[in-house]
Amino acid sequence: MVQLIPVAVVSLCLMCCASLDASNAIDASAKALLAAENQGAAEYARYKYTKAELLLTAAKIRNGHGDFQIAQEWAGKAQLLASDAEQTARSRKNLEEQKDRIKRAAERSEKATPKNVAPKLHREGKKTNSAKPRKPQPKRKRLLPPPRNKRRLLPPKRPTEDNQ
Repeated sequence: MVQLIPVAVVSLCLMCCASLDASNAIDASAKALLAAENQGAAEYARYKYTKAELLLTAAKIRNGHGDFQIAQEWAGKAQLLASDAEQTARSRKNLEEQKDRIKRAAERSEKATPKNVAPKLHREGKKTNSAKPRKPQPKRKRLLPPPRNKRRLLPPKRPTEDNQ
């Protein structure tokens, strides 16, 4: 009986440490998931964000059932996926903003210089009049397949005494 008390104390301490490690990992992954959500990962990195969210939920469930090691492992995976989703969302968001800036700049430059102000030039430097109407193209004749013979093709006749 006396020998069982130290074993019980040590096992209780180890169980509490495992529980705390799993809880700390779950908290860290929850913070990473929140940071990813703030960067717009739900829109720009859906797959990674959703997978991290599901792993975090599963880790919480496992922690509640007492599977601390599995809960800690899954929470770590969720944290990695959430941070990866955050980076992906940040880069995609920046790329989209750059595209919008380029598009707005192009629109502003088109408004400043309309296309019909400056005439187009040929290679020789001669001005062209792009407003000149073009001649209508003559209609092409429609090509039809050759007409079929109405007679059916028959095998050649065998020579008979009358035909020879």
